[in-house]
Amino acid sequence: MVISFRRDQDRRGRLGGLRTRTWHGPTDPVWLPQDVLDRHGARILRPTTAVTFAGAPTPLSTIYRSAVLQVPNSFFEPENRLVLARLNEVLAAVGYRLAFERVRPLAHAVPDVLRRHQPHYPDVHRRVRIEVVAGSLARSVDAWLALQTLRAAVLAEPDLRDAVSRIELEHLLVGAVSLVGDPSTEGHPATEGQPSTEGHTGGWSYARAGSGGRAPVDVIAPAPRRRTLSQLGGRRPTVAVLDTGIGPHPWLDYSSDLYDDGFVLVDPAIQALLVAAEAAADVPEPLPDPVEGPVYDTPLLGELDTHSGHGTFIAGIIRQAAPDARVRSIRLMHDDGVVYENDLLVAFAELLAQVRYAQAGEGDPEQFVDVVSLSAGYYSENADDVAYTSQLASIIGRLADCGVLVVASAGNDSTDRPCYPAALPPGAGNVPVVISVGALNPNGSKAFFSNDGPWVRCWATGAAVISTYPTTYDGSEGALNSLAEANGPGLPQRRETIDPDDFRSGFATWSGTSFSAPLVAAALAAAVLFEAERDPAVGMEHLDASHAITRAARALRTVGG
Repeated sequence: MVISFRRDQDRRGRLGGLRTRTWHGPTDPVWLPQDVLDRHGARILRPTTAVTFAGAPTPLSTIYRSAVLQVPNSFFEPENRLVLARLNEVLAAVGYRLAFERVRPLAHAVPDVLRRHQPHYPDVHRRVRIEVVAGSLARSVDAWLALQTLRAAVLAEPDLRDAVSRIELEHLLVGAVSLVGDPSTEGHPATEGQPSTEGHTGGWSYARAGSGGRAPVDVIAPAPRRRTLSQLGGRRPTVAVLDTGIGPHPWLDYSSDLYDDGFVLVDPAIQALLVAAEAAADVPEPLPDPVEGPVYDTPLLGELDTHSGHGTFIAGIIRQAAPDARVRSIRLMHDDGVVYENDLLVAFAELLAQVRYAQAGEGDPEQFVDVVSLSAGYYSENADDVAYTSQLASIIGRLADCGVLVVASAGNDSTDRPCYPAALPPGAGNVPVVISVGALNPNGSKAFFSNDGPWVRCWATGAAVISTYPTTYDGSEGALNSLAEANGPGLPQRRETIDPDDFRSGFATWSGTSFSAPLVAAALAAAVLFEAERDPAVGMEHLDASHAITRAARALRTVGG
């Protein structure tokens, strides 16, 4: 295990000195296959074809859901009815309207969760569908055109500035792994078949089995020893994993009971909110069950989807590097690696509410979260929007103010273009807003596929990592050679080469910044516990922001060296 922070952190262990840098890479890292875009109702914004108004900056490429915009929940208060009406008057010029009346209150769907945490909630964004006005010439809806129309109106109507400045696209985030043999990997520098990397960068090599691509292996070692609660004498450090969920594995016993001491807790409150938020917006591809099960990219062919097993693999990394921690599993990534930005906002908002609830002494200490691990990101059309106006940045910053460490993968596109939320400015506090993590090879060198740049603040092993994989996953690919044999009782009846997608051993090797990020998250969780045991004054039972920040800052110093 290799973990290295950049040398420019100050003596208190704080991550500082973020510098901006213009992306000038040879290829555009923004890409998804058309069938994945269609599945999620999304499109790619391209600078050469994007509609803009006079004086607006030329956008960079990004991926966004084409039929929705995100607006603050406070827009739906009675006093804002005139503002909503005026927004629709502006949009009527392009034949659109925002269907505000179709947004159903989340409190109707999950009243117990929201009632308990309501005083601690931020003004979280809600999805609002864009509709074509009856009789207009518009044939389809485009959230980018709608947003540009609203922003252009601000030039003539400054009174709309505050409302419009808080309206955002809903981006698609994508999980950062290297894969093999799947069309969704085409066009990514970390994967095989990318014209710009084929033959000269070497990044594609990590997609091959045997060179870091997803492949089954076997592990002889037993599960890392985990102390009991009585041996710990207090609360375990909790790592919230926002990913594909976690599948069956003997190392990863899971439960939905907050008071069960299993390694994995499936968070029912957040899952209920995510389901309600998606149902309220008629999301075309709802999230699957929170516990991972085998999902096939092409069911008739039986090929495992690109990110199947992703969350289980991440949980296994944490099990190895921080066995005394607890994983809180939150399912918000689809098996094709896609994360909806609004789902991420809802998850962060509920985590923030749970942390504040526990810190206020109103909830159980087990609701507190010490570290958040996110292995997905997106490229923004405007970096200033993300850094200064996005709600994602605001909520993550408030988690840092509570002493929660947020760790995010830097991305696998061999570019220095900022990937968010990893590239968010670190802020001025003792706890950085985000700890961005790039990937190292097993020998400690930087992996060719990893994003880089001054915004990547930490590096950890992320290539050819071995971890847990669901034992029930067995795709349709077969062994290269296979021969039936008539062996005696108790002996295998076949002789064959390795089956590349039969994971009944429960372990796999895989590569990506997706896996370097949870390694850092686990190291920080272990360091938080170490600092709490070393100094009872900052013990795990002290949940207030002051003690949590001190504990987190010391953990950063311990891990960062």
